[in-house]
Amino acid sequence: MSAPQMNADEQAIFGPWLGRWGLAVDGASITGPNSRLLPVRRGGERLMLKAAMQPREVRAAGYLVWLDGVGAPAVLALEHDAMLMERVIGPCSVLAMEDAGDERGALSVLCEVAAALHAPRPNPPPDTLDLATWFGRLVELGPSRGGVFGRAAALVAPMLADQREVRPLHGDLHHWNVLDGGERGWLAIDPNALVGERTLEFALMTLPTDLVRDTDPQTLRRRAHIVADLASVDARRLLTWVMAQSALWDLHSAPGRDWVGVAEAAETAMG
Repeated sequence: MSAPQMNADEQAIFGPWLGRWGLAVDGASITGPNSRLLPVRRGGERLMLKAAMQPREVRAAGYLVWLDGVGAPAVLALEHDAMLMERVIGPCSVLAMEDAGDERGALSVLCEVAAALHAPRPNPPPDTLDLATWFGRLVELGPSRGGVFGRAAALVAPMLADQREVRPLHGDLHHWNVLDGGERGWLAIDPNALVGERTLEFALMTLPTDLVRDTDPQTLRRRAHIVADLASVDARRLLTWVMAQSALWDLHSAPGRDWVGVAEAAETAMG
């Protein structure tokens, strides 16, 4: 079967790197909100060529290089806005595990990946975005917006000033961003590359996978206590980060979910 033909736009984005790194197209390109990806081969290796379309992706690439293939795909080459990395194509899915009813098993996988990402490394930390900047919009606008935004800002501000177990964070660790790496184990993709309190890393995995229909505080409370047990973090502090992150996403008009409802559910789940 012949490789897909690239259009002019794809050729402009990927063409120079195909020749530079000796790559052959191995599938259709994928367009994400912040990057473009192209499955490629080099000899017998199945790889992924990624072109950053936003500055955050450049930061994320540096974080992946720093991880050095532990808990995340290995980076083979990085130059300007282009990155060549291991392609993760194993058949298993954390999301499918949870959908089949193994909630604790799925959360265990995510917590194990987080532990691999958080393990000490000898090389200097990468360029990352601190949590005070990440949550700056919420702290600034929350009081004037009032309601759950004001309450979230009031709760997260002192936490930002007194963070615990600070380290580089993936920052977007959830069921869709942890893939089956086969013999390499589960691997995390698409980081936000933040730095701050370790507990924040577990906020997104605490959310139910079907937030369109399931924003029950009891569900959030149960999941928070499971994650807190698995990751050795404080459940109430975890729920506070969930509340703050959800309120922030609403301020950024993140699509697809009632983030105000999620923030309110997290607040109720604190008890």
